[in-house]
Amino acid sequence: MCCSSHCEVRLTPFSQSELGQGISPTKVYKYLATGLPVVALHWGELEIENLPVILAIGEDEFSSGIEKALHITESEKADMGCYAINFTRERRLRKVFMQSA
Repeated sequence: MCCSSHCEVRLTPFSQSELGQGISPTKVYKYLATGLPVVALHWGELEIENLPVILAIGEDEFSSGIEKALHITESEKADMGCYAINFTRERRLRKVFMQSA
């Protein structure tokens, strides 16, 4: 079993099924809060939120995304952590209501 404290990149390989596309990216915010880069399969919610994650379509892009994430600077990692701090469920809910109005 891998201990997350030893990870250099967080991975979110959610299925690109209809169900997977409707899931809120809460786990991604938790990952960003660690200050580590996140690589995820293409996910509509992540594009809507414009999160600082590396999005990939398919295995090749996912592998390339991991390589790219391993070269992210400490400054960029700190920015990721700051982004996550500003996320709240209330902010997300307001955004959803504003989009549906």
